[in-house]
Amino acid sequence: MQFADFSVVRIVFDNDVFSAPKEFSDSKVLHTKWTLRETFVSGDRRGIIVIYYLKEFPKKR
Repeated sequence: MQFADFSVVRIVFDNDVFSAPKEFSDSKVLHTKWTLRETFVSGDRRGIIVIYYLKEFPKKR
């Protein structure tokens, strides 16, 4: 992942929540304006992957 040192990843799969790095546990709310999110389905289970960037980065040309 690009800019991994400045990102937080959260995966919600059914009712389970996984976050990395751990200091951004599922009990903390994190919102930034630089966010990528994608939903997914595995069988009859659903989830979402969210990547929060902690600062803005220049766009690639």
